[in-house]
Amino acid sequence: MPMIKCLVIDDEPSAIESLTRHILRCPILELVGASTDGIRGLELVNLMKPNLVFLDIELQEVNGLDLTRWIGNAARVIFCTAHAGYAVTGYELDVVDYLLKPVEYDRFSEAIVRANTILARDRQMLDRETSDFLFVKAGTRGKRIRVDLADLIFIEAKNNYVSFQTGSGKVLAHLSLKEVEHRLPAENFMRVQKSYIVAISQVASMENNELVLKKSGIRIPISGIYKEQFLERMKARVV
Repeated sequence: MPMIKCLVIDDEPSAIESLTRHILRCPILELVGASTDGIRGLELVNLMKPNLVFLDIELQEVNGLDLTRWIGNAARVIFCTAHAGYAVTGYELDVVDYLLKPVEYDRFSEAIVRANTILARDRQMLDRETSDFLFVKAGTRGKRIRVDLADLIFIEAKNNYVSFQTGSGKVLAHLSLKEVEHRLPAENFMRVQKSYIVAISQVASMENNELVLKKSGIRIPISGIYKEQFLERMKARVV
């Protein structure tokens, strides 16, 4: 069984200490980092590549809900919070579990069992579907359409469905952008706005707060932390 690499992001040092004790007690978990700062925590996600992030919601610098969206498919998330009112939003964001502080070890262990199952499923999906295409369920009669990732330009969320824009046309599917994001190789695709994921290879230029795509010239909005992440990824290629 592979170890689960964990990261803790919480602005309360005592909460980090408590979760650290739980993590060190669990034989399948490995603590790779912790931060009391949300932005620094996001940097650690990109640097340390954890499988699982224990995340507070009401952070000082940034809302944990937004941070979850920015983390995207880079890691699975477990909310650890003193506030019960975000449970529905957590479900919508497809988090693994929702733990209320103070977190007891027995409840923590239940969340880890669930996380281990989900992470194993994620690995199986990647193995089964391979990394070069997806079969997308389109329509109501079980029809599935192959979308080759090499042909995929960008994905846009619209209401309760997503649109896969490829070189040969559009494919519509009743999915959330979060579900799709977990199936894409993070090294080739990046979320650049709440409603968009782009193929990095399809970006021709960045002008102010927009990415301009090759051939089509389509402009995709990018701003805030998404823009910072994009620039960070491109840093090694800047001349």
